[in-house]
Amino acid sequence: MTTDATKADARDKLAALRNGFESRLRERVQELHDAVEAACAQDDLGLPRTEELAHKLAGTAGSYGFLEVGEISAELEALCIAGFDPEVARALVERLWAALGRA
Repeated sequence: MTTDATKADARDKLAALRNGFESRLRERVQELHDAVEAACAQDDLGLPRTEELAHKLAGTAGSYGFLEVGEISAELEALCIAGFDPEVARALVERLWAALGRA
């Protein structure tokens, strides 16, 4: 049986997790931005790093309620897989920054 106190405790724990994720979100988007720039410069590690970071952010952002950030990150991951286009990648990163401003 779940009590109101147990429910409140669970909500508090989830809120703390979300706040912790949110406090690191700008740093994660900056890392992704840097990886995209490396990929655009044709750095050998740029594209795989972009795909990895976009994949992680797509999964976690949506889980913590940052749906727009998750969706844009998924688009960026798909771009890495389907055929990287620097202009499109940079536009997606700009959309990520804008989404953060609305979050």
